[in-house]
Order: sequence, then C-alpha cells, then structure tokens
Amino acid sequence: SYRLRYRNVDHLNDKAAEQALAGLAKRGFVNYYPPQRFPMNSHLVGEAILKNDFIGATRLLIEWFRDTTTSETLKEAADEYLFSADPDAAISVMNRGNVQPRSSLYRFMETLKSSSGGSPLEGALRTYQDGRFWNICVNQANPSWKWNISAAERVARSERVEAGDVVLDDEGRLRRVTADLVDEFPSTSLMLPRASLSAEGPSSAVRPAGERDHRFIGEVWADRLVEGDGDSVEAYVATDTRFRGNVRYRPIVVAPRDARLHFELVPTSDVAPPKRNAIITFTLPPGASGMAFHKELTGGTMSVGKER
Repeated sequence: SYRLRYRNVDHLNDKAAEQALAGLAKRGFVNYYPPQRFPMNSHLVGEAILKNDFIGATRLLIEWFRDTTTSETLKEAADEYLFSADPDAAISVMNRGNVQPRSSLYRFMETLKSSSGGSPLEGALRTYQDGRFWNICVNQANPSWKWNISAAERVARSERVEAGDVVLDDEGRLRRVTADLVDEFPSTSLMLPRASLSAEGPSSAVRPAGERDHRFIGEVWADRLVEGDGDSVEAYVATDTRFRGNVRYRPIVVAPRDARLHFELVPTSDVAPPKRNAIITFTLPPGASGMAFHKELTGGTMSVGKER
C-alpha cells in the first residue's frame, strides 16, 4: 500500500488519479477496473476504436446507455439514435421527456453535434468525459491490459505451477508441464501467452513464421517485467511452434493484483483555496514502484511526499 501526499495543488482530482492507474494497467503493472460510470463493454469499444470503426464504437456506447438506464425516456432516446443515427432526433426525445442536459446520454449527443473534422463520431468519442472515456477504452483493448487480467486470474487460482501450464525451462525453451513434473519448476518459470483472455488468435498475438515482434520485446523491457541485459530479454521472449503456432509468451515475474484507489483533498490552514493538499492512497503488486504511478499522474514534474 502506498500513500502519495501533494501539497498546494489545484489540478489533481480523482479522475486524474483514475486515469493514471489506467495508464499503469496499459503497461502491465496493475489490474485496475475503472468506476461503473465507464461502460462494462468498454474493451469492445476500444477494439472498435483501434480498428477505426467509430460507427461500431458509438453504437456500443449507446447500447450501454440504453441497457443500463432505468429511464424509459432515455431508453427511447437511445433507440431513436440507434435507428436514425441522428443526435438531434435523440435530443428531441429527451427534451420531450424533460431529461436534464447533465444526463450522460444528453451530453454525449451534444458532443456529437458539436464535433467537427473528418469524423464527428471520432471527435465525440475522443472528447467525451474530457478524453478519459477514450483512454480507458483504448487501454482495455490493449494486449498488455488483457494479458494482465489473464495473469491475475491465473495467479488467483494458484501461484504454483500446475499440470498443463507452460514454463520456461533452464535451457530457455518452452515446455508444457505434465502431472509428474509439477514440482520440478518454480512459479517464476510460469509463462502466459501474450494474447487475449483465451490466448486465441488476434493478430497481435500470433506472428508469421520467422517474424520478430519487436513491439513486444520493447514492452517487456520498458515494463521491467524481465530484469537483466538485452540477451536475457531475448531468452524470455521465446517462440515455440508446438504451442499454438507462433504465440509469444511473457513470464509472470510480477504477479498483478487488483489496484485500489482512494483520493482525498485535505483543506488545511497553510493552503489557500482553491488549492488543497491531496492525499492519494493506492495498492500496487509486489515489485511495482509507487513512483511509476507518480510519474504517470504528474509526468514527474511535481515533488511528492511518499509513504509505504
């Protein structure tokens, strides 16, 4: 558990802290699930965004609005947009039902109307919730985020090597563990495919024969999930055609844990409003540095008092 204390600040808030943890999750440091105000299908929205399918991403968001609201007027407005793709028509439905402009669906439709440029849908998705919605969705569609969730689920089940697991042996080769060998390998040798939750076929996980995934190597090195020089990193980025073609495997050196966040603004006599002292308390998995969160939150430009 970490606590960061910032003095005399006016621009830090709970939303910035949430976005910082989401950034760490994208890089594989933690599992962080944003508050419920973000759609539970946001990983699907992110996948559509990455494919430049802004129509599909917008429809997924509107469907989430429709399926989670208890207001019949908002359901009708969402259905109107899904049918007509006309934000004015949806707004007319909400106006007739006296829906307040601060409603999430109302604000998104207003954003959609005011967006300009090549793709109004892309502009609306980018600017909705001050850009936090876009960042969360893209983060959740990122392969590192998906691997992190998969790793957390695997470690939660058991931190011991089990029959059927894939490990990296002392010779630097991948092998599938049989029941008679489960005690031969430490948990640090456990490898998980860098893919989706099921390790099945997205192009980011399966490479053509002989093609090196330099982006993956860079991510492993940048995340410091593997310590050592370049040669040791190459050894961990192992490829074995016996396992689902050319699936890349990543070691569980840092066991991801769900991150928890508490943000508190503390007014004190030595700080004049609107500035405050901010206290951010959060948890990170073993091996992850609290300063990584600080840099993600502030860019490393602010001084901070920290406790652990």
